[in-house]
Amino acid sequence: MIDQRIHLLRENMKKAGIDTVWIINPENRRYLSGFSAEDLMYTESSGSLLITLTEAILITDKRYQGMAQKEACGFDVIFVEESPFLTLFKLLKRLNSKVLGIEETYLSYGQYRYLKKAVKEEGIALRVRALKDMILKMRLIKDNSEIKDIRKACKITSSIMKAIKGHLRPGLREREMVWIIKEMAYHRGIDAFSFPPIVASGPNSAIPHASSGNRKIRAGEPVIVDIGVKVNGYCSDMTRTFFLGAPKREFKKIYDIVCHAQKEAIKKILPGITCKEADSISRNIIEQNGYGPYFVHSLGHGLGLCAHELPRLSKKEESLLKEGMVVTIEPGIYIPKRGGVRIEDTAVITKRGLRLLTDPFDPLKE
Repeated sequence: MIDQRIHLLRENMKKAGIDTVWIINPENRRYLSGFSAEDLMYTESSGSLLITLTEAILITDKRYQGMAQKEACGFDVIFVEESPFLTLFKLLKRLNSKVLGIEETYLSYGQYRYLKKAVKEEGIALRVRALKDMILKMRLIKDNSEIKDIRKACKITSSIMKAIKGHLRPGLREREMVWIIKEMAYHRGIDAFSFPPIVASGPNSAIPHASSGNRKIRAGEPVIVDIGVKVNGYCSDMTRTFFLGAPKREFKKIYDIVCHAQKEAIKKILPGITCKEADSISRNIIEQNGYGPYFVHSLGHGLGLCAHELPRLSKKEESLLKEGMVVTIEPGIYIPKRGGVRIEDTAVITKRGLRLLTDPFDPLKE
């Protein structure tokens, strides 16, 4: 799979008039090389890739020697002896690079200034060009191995989500539920979380990305639980809204609307429609029921090595959905200071439409 990705990258480089790319983003680095080391801090990198039309190099340091030589098959592994930038410039000279493609979204301003200054001082005849979304667009369509890992992550997430109802009780703090989720997840063999688990109860559930705190969960109110885990680097994403006992009439109504909006989107999304059209399926239902202003985010997003990546299923996105994309379907209604409801599943787009990777169970019925 790596060979195919490098081949496609080189074809894209030729079209863009770029002879060398410098890859520093950890997910792009892993996607193109298999090197899975994470960056411990934003300012501390475990390595980067230099890929030309004929050569592929992983630049790292000897802390990662065994991992690099095992995982980055087909790459020449170069260990930094002095500084990463000095090593980079020596390689650019050796490779006779003329046009360097950079990930402008991930390169800091300080790094960019240093790069431009050093290129001038080293006397390298090198032009720097932005790659824009070149790698991200390559990652849009998932191959069978990627879908297999996402499915595994979704299976674990579904298992955790089904077990949550047995742990929820009045008086339990949101933060305590998060620790229970973490324990269940690591016992099930995850690599890591796609994002910090969200447990938001009562008024906090009206905040789509709430921070789980010390608030005690109460009977009858909505409790939004949003979980994503990683398996072999690939993410899942799933949300359910729970109630302790019977929900209040208002929230039962909202729950039924969101549930219907999600089911219709899952039924009607097909390859070839735009992201905007996909978003409108759920949004129209929520608007027709009088809650349009309370659906404050997009219908969903792509996921893979990142929890949020292309495509964006938003009301402004005109790009087409294609077979092999993995997306979330997550309509929601959020009433400020009172509470909210969100239901989210992960699905892969097939020729016939969406195939769910998470379990579509309903906490109100099971």
